[in-house]
Amino acid sequence: KIIFRKNFINYNVSFEDFIFLLKMFNKNIFYSLKTNINLFYLFFKLINDYYFYSSFFEDYKFRFIISSRHYVTNNIKNFIAKKNKTHCSVIQKNIDTENINGFFLKSDTLFTLGNKTKIKNKRFCNFKKQVSVGSFFMEHLFYKNKNKNKTVRKFDILCLGGNELYPGSEHDNYHDHASNYIKHLDWLRKISKDFPDIKVGFVHHANNKNDFEKNFFNNSKVKYIKKEENSYDLCNKSKFLCSFASTMIVEFFSLKKKGYYLDPDYLNVQFMKNINKNIRIKTYHKFKKFYFEKMNKKTNITNYCI
Repeated sequence: KIIFRKNFINYNVSFEDFIFLLKMFNKNIFYSLKTNINLFYLFFKLINDYYFYSSFFEDYKFRFIISSRHYVTNNIKNFIAKKNKTHCSVIQKNIDTENINGFFLKSDTLFTLGNKTKIKNKRFCNFKKQVSVGSFFMEHLFYKNKNKNKTVRKFDILCLGGNELYPGSEHDNYHDHASNYIKHLDWLRKISKDFPDIKVGFVHHANNKNDFEKNFFNNSKVKYIKKEENSYDLCNKSKFLCSFASTMIVEFFSLKKKGYYLDPDYLNVQFMKNINKNIRIKTYHKFKKFYFEKMNKKTNITNYCI
């Protein structure tokens, strides 16, 4: 059964709730004017979450609920679900980060990629149990379509992009980010110039909306791949994978596919702080060395993604 419930419609609101909401509405006007800050977004967000989920769990009863992305857990939803004796679980989609997607995470059970990619204990995060199951998204986007007949381009080096990482984006929130991000793109451009026979490609997420990297690689030997092409198929056919932050690096460890995170000078703290340095490349020299060696012999890629 598919349940679709619209926001702000058919909420279970008592007369006491109605009076409370009127009082809160008046207080929001007063304090918004007093502080010169529009508090109504926060007010409507909290009120909508509470009445949406309280009405939802009153109308429908569940033993278990599962959410598709660990970084969009909702503490109000979890609180109301627990009052109704519902077990909350969530799927790990991305590597553990120290940015806007890395805090205020809570659930009874987290289904993780692997033992080495579990979400670390940190402030405002609470998962009672973490169970390694592999990648649901790789299962859906790669394995279920793996045997379909299709032509996929092959690259010697394929770099996997990420959304909103370019200078001036939402992730450009500390001093070193912009220069660090550009440096890893420079490495790609440089290795394609130093070794003309190497076929280097860069592919973005299908939902990317920015052309920074496309413009950056203009007049270079790095091939900017249309985002509509399936990244998992491209990874499977490519010899060497690299990325600034993509989870697909560790996902393909499950197939023993070599790959590294390009992390100039180890300054990518918001994405790499919880990632082992043995799968991170600090310098361009190491980038060249690891590519031609195919995989550093000391690199252990087990248990990142099962």
